[in-house]
Amino acid sequence: MHDPAPDQLLDRLEKTLEHMLASAPGIRGIAIAFSGGMDSTVLLDLCVRLKVRPSSSSFFSSLSWRAIHVNHGLQPDADRWQHHCLEVCGQLEIPCQTFSLKLGEQPEGATGEGLEAMARQQRYRAMAGSLERDEVLLTAHHAQDQGETVLFRLLRGAGPRGLSGMSDMATVPESSGMSLWRPLLGENPVCLQRYAEQRKLQWIEDSSNRDTAFSRNYLRHQVIPAISRRWPAWLSSVERSADACRESDALLQSLAEQWLDDCQGQRPGQLSIAALLKKPSSERDVMLRQWLWRQGGQWAGREVLDQLAALLIAAEDRQPKLEWQGYLIRRYRDELLVMRPLADIVAPPGTGYEWVCDKPGNVAGDLPALVLPGNGRLVMRLAGQGAGMRRPDTVCHVRYRQEGIRVRLPGRPGKSLKQLWQEAGMPPWLRDRAPLLYIEDKLAWVAGVGVCEGFEVPGSEPGWLPCWELHSSSGEK
Repeated sequence: MHDPAPDQLLDRLEKTLEHMLASAPGIRGIAIAFSGGMDSTVLLDLCVRLKVRPSSSSFFSSLSWRAIHVNHGLQPDADRWQHHCLEVCGQLEIPCQTFSLKLGEQPEGATGEGLEAMARQQRYRAMAGSLERDEVLLTAHHAQDQGETVLFRLLRGAGPRGLSGMSDMATVPESSGMSLWRPLLGENPVCLQRYAEQRKLQWIEDSSNRDTAFSRNYLRHQVIPAISRRWPAWLSSVERSADACRESDALLQSLAEQWLDDCQGQRPGQLSIAALLKKPSSERDVMLRQWLWRQGGQWAGREVLDQLAALLIAAEDRQPKLEWQGYLIRRYRDELLVMRPLADIVAPPGTGYEWVCDKPGNVAGDLPALVLPGNGRLVMRLAGQGAGMRRPDTVCHVRYRQEGIRVRLPGRPGKSLKQLWQEAGMPPWLRDRAPLLYIEDKLAWVAGVGVCEGFEVPGSEPGWLPCWELHSSSGEK
């Protein structure tokens, strides 16, 4: 008797994708993450059948469909697997884009599970870089992947968010917000295996997937079989727990957003330390986790929260900071902020970087910007009637901080740069890189402070003002 499972699986995928596409009407293209393993081979075959299925929604046929394969270079057979994927896609008449990462050349210490995590991040970045804005990436994660994820996170001490498992529609922080859909997340791997066998699909068997030195593989081959024998319906039970955690996490996020409103700093995205310290530690932990998630899409663990607690009460003159997930969390005065590490600046030539702000034919808003190597750029913008400085009619020079510089602001006595920056709240880590604008070898403007005496515009004329664009997420002028 014919087993209708292949068509049933196709029917379920069709309904799932229709629902996903209905919630994201801007999607015009589908990219399938294709490793060559059984799961992704099943997903690819299903999608190829779906796009030409006569009974399918006409919208499926209007989408662009393609596969993406990433060759990590971690296995001796990696190149052969890439060739296999290209061959399969050729037979199915679906375009396939490939990437080679050569992770074997990573620095010493990037081994084992650390290298696996690095491979995953690099894989997502490579695929995200190839996606168009109206494309989404499909992966073949299924119900057992979900169960393994929840168990793995439980053993690592995760809270409600981690125990929520994977979402069927998500964005990937490592890839600058790439849209990722998992349309097979509710499918039992037994169904995928049966589909692959009945369709006589050919796939790759990665021997490293059986290496129980990796924690995920140990769960899969040693722990989960024992669980399955004792509790055959364990996947359904884990999914119910994940659903409950998802609901709890949504409630915590809502509360955290309300609490964060009471702790806003003076600048967008920054928090008031005084307000944070008035909160009970349990509330503060929830708030800080949500704040970091909002800033960088990363979820902070217990160790990070403990380090943050110490940072909040550290002496200010120590300029405390915490490195985390490619970010810097800093404290300055009563403010807590998160930012990307700043690039090393390039020392300007002796007279400084030349900036021509007055070219024939320039109109308002069309003055040339000056790129500062490793330090963003300067742009000249209209400041309004009687505000800012006179538009320079000669070549300007941009330099950085030097000892002994004193500044006189309009109508005020001269002060040192350090004094003025302290008064203006310029963070110490920005002061050595803050641009200083010189006109005819006289200091005319200081980043974070303003226009110097003698260069202000008369009240009857429109003024201009340099703007330093550092392109950091926070803590800049």
